Amino acid sequence: MIEDFNKLSFFELQKLNREELNDYYIRLRKYLYEKDELVKNVQLRKKLYFLTSKILKVQRLVNQNKITIINDLNKKTDKPKIFAVTHIGKYDIEIILEALKEHAYVLLGDPKYMYKTIDGLFLWLNGVIYVDVYNKEDRKIAKETAIKVLQKGGNVMWFIEGIWNLSPNQIVHPSSFGVIEGALRGEAVIVPIAIEQYDKNFCVNIGSAIDYQPNQNCYKEEFLTKKMAIRDLRDKLAMLKWGIWKEQGIFKREEIPNDYYQQYVETRLNEWPHFTIEEIKERIFKEEEIFEFEEVFEFLQKIEYNDNNAFLLKKK
Repeated sequence: MIEDFNKLSFFELQKLNREELNDYYIRLRKYLYEKDELVKNVQLRKKLYFLTSKILKVQRLVNQNKITIINDLNKKTDKPKIFAVTHIGKYDIEIILEALKEHAYVLLGDPKYMYKTIDGLFLWLNGVIYVDVYNKEDRKIAKETAIKVLQKGGNVMWFIEGIWNLSPNQIVHPSSFGVIEGALRGEAVIVPIAIEQYDKNFCVNIGSAIDYQPNQNCYKEEFLTKKMAIRDLRDKLAMLKWGIWKEQGIFKREEIPNDYYQQYVETRLNEWPHFTIEEIKERIFKEEEIFEFEEVFEFLQKIEYNDNNAFLLKKK
């Protein structure tokens, strides 16, 4: 049943604060989804890409950012595409949209920071699927909206890690099965894309399209278990990242400052101060049966030492 919803005027919206706007648009998305009116003008936005691409280039030049394409194996196809992209920071969307030279709706979390901004206006013009990542119902609506875009012949940019990857050792964060489900139900191929940032230079490595449909010769039906399919995609993204690192060459240890990692993280967070490192870690998708180092040894913090377990403190 479609709930009653009172749409606000432009001037009424200006009176709302960020949290009130976020709540309003969550309810609006639900209302439009239930009326099947959430996805409109897909083909028109495709045609407008020539305009949005020019805006992207101007914005990049103003920010003095540079794009280096390592490989571009993205080929034309009759099927819609999900561009499955790794995630490193604030500028990923504009860099990837320009690098692709092809239109795509952007699946974007944390929309409350986009309302009443120039960036938000541009995203609306390009085509964006907003999702409040902390709202279960809104997450479902966003996934269904992305699938609807694909079914209408549009493409979707999907940051499958869900949050920036600022890990010092995890090449690609785990991901849920949602992107594979989207490809299957939207009858789309997945184009894996890796991105890395070196100061003002963004390196992009675009892989070949993957068709996870069970009738494809490269993937048998039994392959399409949730874990195997998403890990296959993650492996391909990791190899694309490895390709970027290989292109960068070998650095001598003495050339790398001792605080390089700390500076890198602080720079990313300063570019977009709405995130904290604690929030980023909290939002990383947790794979079943996979545990972090801290989780494995968490019990040690709870041990009350006595005569019976004092041997645990004994040095070898």
